[in-house]
Amino acid sequence: MVRALEKAGAELKRQKGGHAIYELHGRTIVVPVHGKKTIPLGTLFCIIRQSGLSKEDFYKLVGFTISLNLIDVLKRVIKACF
Repeated sequence: MVRALEKAGAELKRQKGGHAIYELHGRTIVVPVHGKKTIPLGTLFCIIRQSGLSKEDFYKLVGFTISLNLIDVLKRVIKACF
């Protein structure tokens, strides 16, 4: 997660406790840092939304290869959550 944000150009501004605060193109992004613990899906989508990147661009930075059908499903999940 953090590597993908750094690839996109995000800078670590500060870290307090289990949260790292990044900045990307004037946007503040809060990322939980809890070791190797899995990030919940809703938190992942929140981080993507805060970054201002499209989900597809973010997935490319992370290195996911996702079929278009899965992207459509994820879009529906996001719309239902927000």
